[in-house]
Amino acid sequence: MSTTEIDRQWTTRLRRRAAGKLPPEKLLPDTQPAYVASWIYVFGVTTMAALMIVILTGCVLAIEGPQWWHLSTIGHFVNSLHLWSVEIFFFAMVVHLWGKFFMASWRGGRTLTWMTGVVTFLASIATAFTGYASQSNFDSQWITTLVRVKGVVPPFADDKETAR
Repeated sequence: MSTTEIDRQWTTRLRRRAAGKLPPEKLLPDTQPAYVASWIYVFGVTTMAALMIVILTGCVLAIEGPQWWHLSTIGHFVNSLHLWSVEIFFFAMVVHLWGKFFMASWRGGRTLTWMTGVVTFLASIATAFTGYASQSNFDSQWITTLVRVKGVVPPFADDKETAR
Protein backbone atom coordinates (compact mmCIF):
# COMPACT_ATOMS: atom_id res chain seq x y z
CA MET A 1 0.00 0.00 0.00
CA SER A 2 1.33 3.42 -0.84
CA THR A 3 1.59 6.33 1.55
CA THR A 4 -1.17 8.17 -0.31
CA GLU A 5 -3.57 5.26 0.12
CA ILE A 6 -2.77 5.01 3.82
CA ASP A 7 -3.36 8.74 4.29
CA ARG A 8 -6.84 8.45 2.73
CA GLN A 9 -8.03 5.71 5.11
CA TRP A 10 -10.54 6.81 7.71
CA THR A 11 -8.59 5.23 10.59
CA THR A 12 -5.47 7.22 9.70
CA ARG A 13 -7.46 10.46 9.51
CA LEU A 14 -9.21 9.70 12.81
CA ARG A 15 -5.92 8.88 14.57
CA ARG A 16 -4.30 12.11 13.33
CA ARG A 17 -7.33 14.18 14.34
CA ALA A 18 -7.37 12.61 17.81
CA ALA A 19 -3.61 13.15 18.22
CA GLY A 20 -4.07 16.79 17.18
CA LYS A 21 -6.86 17.42 19.68
CA LEU A 22 -5.40 15.32 22.51
CA PRO A 23 -1.62 15.20 22.16
CA PRO A 24 -0.21 12.30 24.21
CA GLU A 25 2.17 14.53 26.18
CA LYS A 26 -0.80 16.62 27.42
CA LEU A 27 -3.17 13.80 28.44
CA LEU A 28 -1.77 13.33 31.96
CA PRO A 29 -0.61 16.51 33.68
CA ASP A 30 2.66 16.62 35.60
CA THR A 31 1.11 18.47 38.53
CA GLN A 32 -2.27 18.33 40.19
CA PRO A 33 -4.24 20.78 42.35
CA ALA A 34 -3.68 20.51 46.10
CA TYR A 35 -7.26 19.39 46.79
CA VAL A 36 -6.85 16.32 44.56
CA ALA A 37 -4.10 14.95 46.82
CA SER A 38 -6.66 14.22 49.55
CA TRP A 39 -7.37 10.64 50.66
CA ILE A 40 -11.10 11.27 50.28
CA TYR A 41 -10.80 10.92 46.48
CA VAL A 42 -10.18 7.21 46.99
CA PHE A 43 -13.79 6.89 48.09
CA GLY A 44 -14.99 8.74 45.02
CA VAL A 45 -13.11 6.35 42.75
CA THR A 46 -14.39 3.39 44.78
CA THR A 47 -17.93 4.71 44.32
CA MET A 48 -17.52 4.88 40.56
CA ALA A 49 -15.96 1.40 40.37
CA ALA A 50 -18.74 -0.08 42.49
CA LEU A 51 -21.35 1.69 40.36
CA MET A 52 -19.94 0.08 37.22
CA ILE A 53 -20.19 -3.36 38.84
CA VAL A 54 -23.72 -2.61 40.08
CA ILE A 55 -24.86 -1.62 36.59
CA LEU A 56 -23.22 -4.65 34.96
CA THR A 57 -24.57 -7.18 37.46
CA GLY A 58 -27.97 -5.45 37.52
CA CYS A 59 -28.26 -5.82 33.76
CA VAL A 60 -27.34 -9.51 33.99
CA LEU A 61 -29.89 -10.06 36.77
CA ALA A 62 -32.59 -8.21 34.82
CA ILE A 63 -31.93 -10.22 31.67
CA GLU A 64 -31.82 -13.62 33.39
CA GLY A 65 -34.76 -13.04 35.74
CA PRO A 66 -35.60 -14.07 39.32
CA GLN A 67 -35.83 -17.78 38.56
CA TRP A 68 -32.19 -17.76 37.51
CA TRP A 69 -30.77 -15.91 40.51
CA HIS A 70 -32.84 -17.95 43.01
CA LEU A 71 -32.00 -21.41 41.65
CA SER A 72 -28.68 -21.19 39.78
CA THR A 73 -25.28 -21.26 41.49
CA ILE A 74 -23.94 -18.64 39.10
CA GLY A 75 -27.13 -16.64 39.65
CA HIS A 76 -26.49 -16.66 43.41
CA PHE A 77 -22.95 -15.46 42.78
CA VAL A 78 -24.04 -12.61 40.49
CA ASN A 79 -26.79 -11.66 42.95
CA SER A 80 -24.28 -11.61 45.82
CA LEU A 81 -21.83 -9.61 43.73
CA HIS A 82 -24.60 -7.13 43.01
CA LEU A 83 -25.56 -6.92 46.70
CA TRP A 84 -22.03 -6.30 47.95
CA SER A 85 -21.31 -3.83 45.18
CA VAL A 86 -24.37 -1.83 46.24
CA GLU A 87 -23.18 -1.94 49.86
CA ILE A 88 -19.72 -0.70 48.88
CA PHE A 89 -21.25 1.89 46.56
CA PHE A 90 -23.37 3.48 49.28
CA PHE A 91 -20.66 3.32 51.95
CA ALA A 92 -18.04 4.89 49.70
CA MET A 93 -20.48 7.51 48.39
CA VAL A 94 -21.53 8.61 51.87
CA VAL A 95 -17.92 8.81 53.09
CA HIS A 96 -16.92 10.73 49.96
CA LEU A 97 -19.83 13.19 50.26
CA TRP A 98 -19.21 13.76 53.96
CA GLY A 99 -15.51 14.26 53.38
CA LYS A 100 -16.08 16.72 50.56
CA PHE A 101 -18.73 18.53 52.61
CA PHE A 102 -16.41 18.97 55.60
CA MET A 103 -13.61 20.07 53.27
CA ALA A 104 -16.01 22.76 51.96
CA SER A 105 -15.52 21.56 48.42
CA TRP A 106 -18.35 23.68 47.07
CA ARG A 107 -16.08 26.74 47.24
CA GLY A 108 -13.98 28.01 44.39
CA GLY A 109 -16.55 27.56 41.64
CA ARG A 110 -17.12 23.87 42.34
CA THR A 111 -20.68 24.24 43.64
CA LEU A 112 -22.25 22.61 40.60
CA THR A 113 -19.92 19.63 40.85
CA TRP A 114 -20.75 19.11 44.52
CA MET A 115 -24.49 19.49 43.91
CA THR A 116 -24.25 16.92 41.11
CA GLY A 117 -22.90 14.47 43.69
CA VAL A 118 -25.74 15.24 46.09
CA VAL A 119 -28.37 14.78 43.38
CA THR A 120 -26.69 11.52 42.34
CA PHE A 121 -26.82 10.35 45.95
CA LEU A 122 -30.55 11.13 46.24
CA ALA A 123 -31.27 9.43 42.92
CA SER A 124 -29.34 6.35 44.01
CA ILE A 125 -31.42 6.11 47.19
CA ALA A 126 -34.62 6.14 45.11
CA THR A 127 -33.14 3.52 42.79
CA ALA A 128 -32.13 1.37 45.77
CA PHE A 129 -35.73 1.23 46.99
CA THR A 130 -36.95 -0.01 43.62
CA GLY A 131 -34.16 -2.57 43.49
CA TYR A 132 -34.97 -3.76 46.99
CA ALA A 133 -38.65 -4.21 46.16
CA SER A 134 -37.89 -6.20 42.98
CA GLN A 135 -35.94 -8.98 44.70
CA SER A 136 -38.95 -11.35 44.70
CA ASN A 137 -38.20 -12.77 48.14
CA PHE A 138 -39.64 -12.55 51.64
CA ASP A 139 -37.74 -9.38 52.55
CA SER A 140 -39.09 -7.40 49.62
CA GLN A 141 -42.62 -8.68 50.24
CA TRP A 142 -42.38 -7.71 53.91
CA ILE A 143 -41.16 -4.20 53.12
CA THR A 144 -43.96 -3.61 50.61
CA THR A 145 -46.48 -4.91 53.17
CA LEU A 146 -45.14 -2.51 55.79
CA VAL A 147 -45.43 0.34 53.34
CA ARG A 148 -49.08 -0.52 52.74
CA VAL A 149 -49.86 -0.98 56.47
CA LYS A 150 -48.29 2.37 57.38
CA GLY A 151 -50.35 4.09 54.69
CA VAL A 152 -47.47 5.25 52.55
CA VAL A 153 -48.62 5.09 48.95
CA PRO A 154 -46.00 5.27 46.24
CA PRO A 155 -46.54 8.19 43.88
CA PHE A 156 -46.71 5.85 40.87
CA ALA A 157 -49.65 3.78 42.23
CA ASP A 158 -52.52 3.56 39.75
CA ASP A 159 -55.36 3.54 42.24
CA LYS A 160 -54.48 5.28 45.49
CA GLU A 161 -57.53 3.91 47.33
CA THR A 162 -56.90 0.23 46.57
CA ALA A 163 -53.18 0.65 47.26
CA ARG A 164 -53.98 1.30 50.94
